[in-house]
Amino acid sequence: MDWRKNLLKTPIIGDITKRIVSRQVDREAKSIANHFTDFLQPQVATTPLLRDEVFKIRHDVYCEELAFEEIKPEGKEQDEFDDQSIFSMIKHKPTNTYTSCVRIVYI
Repeated sequence: MDWRKNLLKTPIIGDITKRIVSRQVDREAKSIANHFTDFLQPQVATTPLLRDEVFKIRHDVYCEELAFEEIKPEGKEQDEFDDQSIFSMIKHKPTNTYTSCVRIVYI
């Protein structure tokens, strides 16, 4: 074992070190969360217009960027599971554009 692990096992110093590290982690997590909420906004695609945005994002990723599917003339990637799915997206607030999406398929 290296000296750092041994240090963490000492009664007083180990407890103090763990608290310091825990506070640093908390501060970093809050900073990340603040950055997220400043620039990004999650949104559920509840309207046909928002669902179209989801299909366009999927087309950009799966058809154009990764080439998993053929490029479609309408620029939307859809499949047989879409009717039984719920979609969520992330909007980039400064540009008011949707940047990513995820779906949950109900079986």
